[in-house]
Amino acid sequence: MSNEFYVKVTTYNKALLIIFTILLLGIVVSRIIYPVDLGIYESTLWPTAEIAIRGDNPYDYAFKEPYVMAPYGYFYYLVIGFGLLFGEQFVWGRLLSVLASVVIVFCLFNLSKKHRFDPVIASVFFLCSAAFLSSVGSQRPDLIAMACGLLGFVLLNKNIYLASLVCFSALFFKQTFILMPVFAGISLLADKRYRHATIFYALGGIFSISVVAYLGENYIWQHFTLMQNIPWDNQRAIELIIAVILSPGAIALFVIRPSKILYYLMPALSLAIYSGARGGSGLNYFLEASLLLAVLVGMRKSHLLLAIILIMGSLQMIRNIRGEYFRWKDLPYYLEIKMKYLEYRGGEGFSAYTDLIPPPRHFGDWMQYTDGRSPELKALFEREIGSKRYKAIIWYTKDDPLLTGYTLIPMESREPSRPVYLYVK
Repeated sequence: MSNEFYVKVTTYNKALLIIFTILLLGIVVSRIIYPVDLGIYESTLWPTAEIAIRGDNPYDYAFKEPYVMAPYGYFYYLVIGFGLLFGEQFVWGRLLSVLASVVIVFCLFNLSKKHRFDPVIASVFFLCSAAFLSSVGSQRPDLIAMACGLLGFVLLNKNIYLASLVCFSALFFKQTFILMPVFAGISLLADKRYRHATIFYALGGIFSISVVAYLGENYIWQHFTLMQNIPWDNQRAIELIIAVILSPGAIALFVIRPSKILYYLMPALSLAIYSGARGGSGLNYFLEASLLLAVLVGMRKSHLLLAIILIMGSLQMIRNIRGEYFRWKDLPYYLEIKMKYLEYRGGEGFSAYTDLIPPPRHFGDWMQYTDGRSPELKALFEREIGSKRYKAIIWYTKDDPLLTGYTLIPMESREPSRPVYLYVK
């Protein structure tokens, strides 16, 4: 296979590609400029990132004020914390996810010659996958972690030391990308580059152990011990699998051929399903499996296949754009509740969406306190809320017994699809 595209992009496909790109840019721009949380609890990591960037260990504050959990990797909190130095905003974190997407596409083009797949087909397939569209333009670590891991693959033939550090750094953005450094090393062994494989694993291992040692036992407790206690949600896992298959993963079932990539896809898909079966999961857990499916689909070079993916992908993006339209229609409600909170605030505050209230704020990533992974965390959360120390609370359920003694303040704006409610005492 040459460096040129195996499939020459026809005039028809060029037109489809332009439409596809415009739709994707529309989604990305809409999310980047949206002034409040996208509804996926992006802002809950702000208190944790603020702790990290000031030089403290964010994993040490689960049981002491401001009461934060840190489910993401340490490097991600540092990166987001850097952006917060210039004021609280989402633009920095959301732009990083877009930049990571560009890096991922660059890596696909770079790796296409060695692994004999068409980079255009693979890139288009990945960019319209449900997992990618749920992540791009959001303040989440998944795409950054994937970009680091994939860039490590690219660097294997350029600088083995840098490849190791970059690839293993993915774990400290999002630890669920553990398979990327594992299979990067396996690819070296498959090429009989045993010395390089030894360097890759040894350096990456030393680097990872050093970071974990620096973060201490509370990091291990949060990221490994407690993770085993998260309740299972099999219905949610099934819903996620269906979403991945229908958009546009079903194509892969008909066009993929036997390949060594399948040895990577199977554990990646198993890990995604395992992670997706836990409470609070999302399509982002299927990013790695979607990328590998994209590579497999790209091994079938066909004008017709590219056209089908572009058409299906564009239809999927139109659906997403519809979602963006309704997201903007919900904005007045969130802005109203944000302003109403200021009328009742006093001292520390708590909100399901952290960005809706000013500092000081408690219980960053509050879901970790309520999902059942730790009776101690849940008891702490209920004790602090029950003490009525917070004059005003923004919560995601109506008439919650947890907020007995608080009064619900009505809003004039239309209630959004993902409402939160203002309670005052």
